[in-house]
Order: sequence, then structure tokens, then C-alpha cells
Amino acid sequence: MQEQNDQLQTEYNDEQQEGFEEEEELSPFDRFVKVVTNPSLAFGGLLGGKGNMKVVWWGILVTLVVSIASVVMVSSRPEAIAQIKEQQMKQLDNAVEEGKMTQDQRDKAAEQIDAGMTPTVFLIFGVAGSVVMLFVLSIMCALIWLVIAKYLEPTAHEGLTFQAVWATVMVSVMILNIGTIVGIVLLQFTGALQTLSLAELMKPKSAMLQSALSVVSPFNIWWLFVSAVGIGSLARASRLKAGLIWGIVLVMGAVLMGMVANIFTGMGAG
Repeated sequence: MQEQNDQLQTEYNDEQQEGFEEEEELSPFDRFVKVVTNPSLAFGGLLGGKGNMKVVWWGILVTLVVSIASVVMVSSRPEAIAQIKEQQMKQLDNAVEEGKMTQDQRDKAAEQIDAGMTPTVFLIFGVAGSVVMLFVLSIMCALIWLVIAKYLEPTAHEGLTFQAVWATVMVSVMILNIGTIVGIVLLQFTGALQTLSLAELMKPKSAMLQSALSVVSPFNIWWLFVSAVGIGSLARASRLKAGLIWGIVLVMGAVLMGMVANIFTGMGAG
């Protein structure tokens, strides 16, 4: 009889505990807020969680709204489009100076930029690009984080699934969304596009250096720290190691983009 009472009491306590955990489960928007105030809490429960795809889709929706709002704002400001066009023209001029294309090729490319860089075209391609690149980059990022997490902890928890990692990525991306919003506000007040990156400050001529330095900005650095917390929570491993590996991957990715840009520019001179 006593054993039955003990068993019933244990089951009751388990039910109470489960109910408490469900009650304490964070909503997607709770996570989006806490990733700013307390990243450790923001990522809690995603490992092996049941509502990970809900977090993913809400994260995608919020990020799309912010990205599309940014594109709309830029397309409505002629001075912002002129700034983008000027930057592209400088890249063409640098390519001519470095012998990667002839002056004639530069002039033809400039004509194409002039024809395509209209508010309507920018808006259409900007919105379409925001949708496509969000899915491509978030999935790519999730795959890389999954590899890093499994590397840090080979015997990782069975809850370390792609869905859990993707949800973690989308929570962390809220930091980048804040950076985008700040950029929109600065555009409205100054009339100029500002990324607050070292590339913008130093204005290097090399496409490779430009790509590498574009990663170094306040919001990217903030995101790097938050990412370290996210990867660390997934792997239940050192955040320092996670942040270091992810930081190296980011820089290598930026340099690779610069190398690809150099290759395609060089092809234009062939």
C-alpha cells in the first residue's frame, strides 16, 4: 500500500514538473527579446524542443519584414541608390586600374548599371533577393553550426537536430535585424547608407579586403558573441571555442567572397 502511495506521489510530482516546464516554455517572441537581454535564456530549450519550426518560421517572417522594409526605404531614396551606383562605379574603375578589364568593358558595364539601377528595378530585385538569400544563408549557416556543434561535442545530445540548429540561428539573427533597423533610421536622418563597418571607414580598393573588413562592424561583432552562446548551448560546450571557430568561418567566408569577386572581375577582361 505504501509503495502504491509513493508511486502515485512520484507520478503526481512528475506531472507537476512537466506542467511547469510547459508553462515556462518561451514563445518565439520571448526568445527574440531575450536574445538581446539574456542570450543564454533565449536559446534554452531549443535542444530537443518540440516547437523549433515555429521559432524558425516566426524568425523568417520577422526578418523578411525588416529586410523588405529596408529595401523599400532605400528604393524610395534617390540619394541612396546614387550612393550604391557610385560604389559600383568605383569598383569598375579599380578593376581598370588593376588591369582586370579595359576601359571599353568598364563603360559597357557602367551603362548596364545605369540602366538597371532604377528605383523600380532595385525594389523588385531587392525584395526577391531578400526572400531567396534569407533561406539560402540561414540554411547554410545552420548546416555550418551543426557541423561545429558536433565537432565540439561528438557525443552530442540526440536532440541536436537540424531543426534545433536552424531555430537557434533564426533567434540569433534578431541581432542583425536590429542592425538593419538602425541602418534604416540612419538613412532617414542622414540620407546615406551606413553599415558602420571597417570597410566603410577604411574604403579599401581590394575587393578581397573590402569583403573581409565588411564583416567587422558593431552588430556583426555582437552577433558573433550571441552566436557563440547559441552554438555553445547546442553542443553544451565552451562558448569561447564555439565563437572562435565561427569567427574564423565568417572571416574565411568573407575572404572567399572577395576572391570570387576578383575572379569574376578578371573574367570580364578576358
